[in-house]
Amino acid sequence: MIRNLLVMATMVVGATALAQPSSNGTARVHGTVSPAISMYFGASTASAGIIQTGNVADTALAYVADFGDLGSPTTPGYNRVNLTLNLRSNIPYLLSAYVTDNVTGGSVITSDKIGFALTGASATDATRVATRSGFDATGVADPTTFDVANAAFYNTAGNNGSDPDAPDFLSTLADMGTTFGTATALLEGPRISNGGGFTSTNNKLEVGTEFAILPEMLLASGSFDYTVTFTLTTP
Repeated sequence: MIRNLLVMATMVVGATALAQPSSNGTARVHGTVSPAISMYFGASTASAGIIQTGNVADTALAYVADFGDLGSPTTPGYNRVNLTLNLRSNIPYLLSAYVTDNVTGGSVITSDKIGFALTGASATDATRVATRSGFDATGVADPTTFDVANAAFYNTAGNNGSDPDAPDFLSTLADMGTTFGTATALLEGPRISNGGGFTSTNNKLEVGTEFAILPEMLLASGSFDYTVTFTLTTP
């Protein structure tokens, strides 16, 4: 009887000594967040007769506006294009621009006859756009040139004191630099985007620009062709 009890006790001790098999490992996730900025086409409107291309929302900015023949205007008034840029950044930003005349010998409509201005800058969402003071109104490079406040940046034809038949612009392409190194600062401000991606609808700053030309009886033979290069960088 005693022998049987001892055997049973030994069996119990042996059962508790057995361990469950296991294997351990880790998975590490890490990386960095670098400065990021993006500038895409936003939207555009144009006067009747102007042909627009490259106007697909949130694609690389490669917009073209063909004003057509302005040599013999039949309808008085300004021909206008309103172009909106979509800006996103996770760092402070600076928007600048310079203009290039693509016509050998110079365009027949000179750069001082093509009005240009910023017409507004608005955040699309209060939560996905970082907190800012106003909407960068204080960041305009020169309050008298390309000013957000000057949405109606031209006057009615005939108001130009030096030439009553010429357009009267507060700012023109002639006020811009003509090379990358002389690019003109247009707008700057703090970080724009608070999350979201490069094409999210609610994390962008929409910056409005306007181009305007008043048809005149100019040289009967020739063309005009300008490229405005916008650059978004950090200050």
